[in-house]
Amino acid sequence: MKIQYLLWATLFLLCSCHSALDRTYIADRYELDLKQLGIEELVSAQEMFLINHVVLRERDYLDYQLAGKSYEDILAMGKEMAANGMEVASTFKEVDIPENLKVEIKNEGAGYYDNKQKLKFTATFTNTGDKDLALLDATFLVYGPFKDHISTTAYEINTKIKVGESQKLFFLVDATTMRKNLLFGRNWSMNRLFMDDIIIQSSIDLGGAAVTTKNVNQFNTIQPKEEYMEADFEFNYPKELKGTDWYAKDANGKATELHPGLRYYPQ
Repeated sequence: MKIQYLLWATLFLLCSCHSALDRTYIADRYELDLKQLGIEELVSAQEMFLINHVVLRERDYLDYQLAGKSYEDILAMGKEMAANGMEVASTFKEVDIPENLKVEIKNEGAGYYDNKQKLKFTATFTNTGDKDLALLDATFLVYGPFKDHISTTAYEINTKIKVGESQKLFFLVDATTMRKNLLFGRNWSMNRLFMDDIIIQSSIDLGGAAVTTKNVNQFNTIQPKEEYMEADFEFNYPKELKGTDWYAKDANGKATELHPGLRYYPQ
């Protein structure tokens, strides 16, 4: 009896010395483990987000698998990918950006429009040419916290910009489409995506734009847009990507390069 008591006491001490960070990741137990990490306050809010995002972005064909890893290992992976990006990157065919157009983009964070969650951003377009121009449309690429592509959005604009002047425009990206793209290809769903954090930590690049210097006076009646614009086109992973043709892979079937659509969609 005394020996049995000592065995149980030893087992208890061994278990009590291990925190939730030491546990091995098991998909079926993940939600409980994530909750325990919060209860034990072993990680900051950002570190918990990184762990969750590593789990969210795991795919069979990508650059990592989590089976057998501890949450401390997963956190280290999250910090690495946040700093340097994922090993398998999304690439797009290059397009010609108008030489007489300069753009500065700023992520404005998360918001709600028509009771729908959105990513808000602004783009300030400057006419650097020697003629007035009309900005016809623009396409933007949205990259997540791991520098991974999660959305492409295109907008019809039709705004005149005079020589040497700038036009600040306001855009929205539908978080519902972002969510679908993030979950695409997963073999099990997730309850917690931390969408606000994903939106705040996303970056936006100009994918392409169309301008004209002909008949620009017809755009004089268009007032500068001071309200956020909804996208006229959003690339939807589940609808657009079928099979495995959209990524390059090595002899073992592992993806080496992703090709999620075009860089620029004329509107």
